[in-house]
Amino acid sequence: MPTKFGKINLKIAKVDFIAIVGAIYLFLSIQPFFMWSLPLVSVFFFIIFSTLLLLLVKDNRLRIKKSVFFIVLLLILYALYMTVPLFGHELLPGKIIIFLPLALLLFLSHEELYGIFKVWKKILIFFSLYALVIYVLFALGIDIPHWKIKNSEYIPATIRDMHYYRVYGFVVSSTNTLVQMGGLVIQRICGPFAEPGHFAIYLGFTIFIDRLRGNKMNIILLITGFLTLSAAFAIILVIIELYRLTIEKRFNLKLYLSILFVILLLGMFKGKEIKEAIIYNIIERHSDLDKRSPKAVRAKFESFMRSSKVFTGLGIKDMQSFGGSLSDPRGMIAKFGLIGLFLSLTIIFLLVFRLEMKYAIFLFAAVMMVYMHRVWMFENTSIYTFIILANSSIRLRCLT
Repeated sequence: MPTKFGKINLKIAKVDFIAIVGAIYLFLSIQPFFMWSLPLVSVFFFIIFSTLLLLLVKDNRLRIKKSVFFIVLLLILYALYMTVPLFGHELLPGKIIIFLPLALLLFLSHEELYGIFKVWKKILIFFSLYALVIYVLFALGIDIPHWKIKNSEYIPATIRDMHYYRVYGFVVSSTNTLVQMGGLVIQRICGPFAEPGHFAIYLGFTIFIDRLRGNKMNIILLITGFLTLSAAFAIILVIIELYRLTIEKRFNLKLYLSILFVILLLGMFKGKEIKEAIIYNIIERHSDLDKRSPKAVRAKFESFMRSSKVFTGLGIKDMQSFGGSLSDPRGMIAKFGLIGLFLSLTIIFLLVFRLEMKYAIFLFAAVMMVYMHRVWMFENTSIYTFIILANSSIRLRCLT
């Protein structure tokens, strides 16, 4: 009996350990601000990969199921394609190391993956609470001690000499994300990430996964999401509510009334610039892809599309010769060609549509919203990780 009890304790400890390691992997893969200037960041991901690999080998769980074999193969192929110096691409060994733990997540059980999500959610709530405190203090005009990050590559080169990041302990705020509303200066919440829009996407997917599991929306994450003032969060929220209406047959009257109140409140502001900014950020930037890219960059892309490099892309370094970024699918094509576009979309499709169609269609909509406006996120692993966690969330809900 004592031996059995000891084994149970050991098993529980291992599940918790995997959850912590997996959540740390997700958090670090999103590149919080303290990772921006750390040397040899790939070492962290190699340690995570080695830890997960040892646990899986010890339990004899490195047996690839037919259902995930092709996905694992494609993930490795995609990572190698982006990192091996072929077709004019640069040697990026760090990227392949980041992708290796992602492949191992597919060997974990649904319970273990949901454990990762629960730890991740706690991490996000902590940073959200901290960011909300900073938000209120700043709005009240209280001088908060901070230090600065200047010349960051996350601030557009054209305004880098004017703007910088304020670091408030565990979170940051960029001076180019300040908004004046009714005489009040507020800062869009970035959390520990580069932009409010990035934080909004991570918050949105976390709330979405919670809803797939059947949990209520966390009020802290919800408020923080709204205060990013990001259309990405609003769009994911709409997708969540469509899911609730069509699949769960639920109508969230309080939420709809709250949104209506916010819209009416914003409509009361007389400032023309405020209203134009709201329309631009919520509607125009998400309905017209050209709004995010300079005309000169689009012209260079059109010329590139007529070249022999269209299938393999120019690579990250040569794409910089465009003089600006393309955050929509054209950016993926410019860097990694039509092959990169095909590989990334195939991985997304295979991961999402492991679910039943009635669930998969909503998750696919949220993922493609990000793909259409921040395609560079799919050169990293975070969104793929969210898809895997969402898949396990809904599968566990269906089993209970």
